[in-house]
Amino acid sequence: MKMNREKQLTKERPQSLRVVSPLLYQSILIELEKQNIHSYDVQIDAVKGNKGIHIILKYGESFTHQKEQSFTNHAIEKNSSEIAEFVKKAGETCKEVMINEYFKMMRP
Repeated sequence: MKMNREKQLTKERPQSLRVVSPLLYQSILIELEKQNIHSYDVQIDAVKGNKGIHIILKYGESFTHQKEQSFTNHAIEKNSSEIAEFVKKAGETCKEVMINEYFKMMRP
């Protein structure tokens, strides 16, 4: 059932999370900055549904990599550990991709 809900959410047109939920956007950026990932390193989009928000975090060259997950309104209001864990894992993956892309670029 959860998968169907996520598919249904992603059919709608994503908007910047900054527009959909400014507080959640700032919260995510603060956590990413703790991992030395800055706002210009990522693009965070979202699709707002009746019961929550589906986050799409894009990173890497031309923002070709992405992590996404849905969160309930309750989890967002309580700033749950589920959100923190998603941001932590996405940040780790983002750093790996950025390092790999940097070394590819620097190869002769």
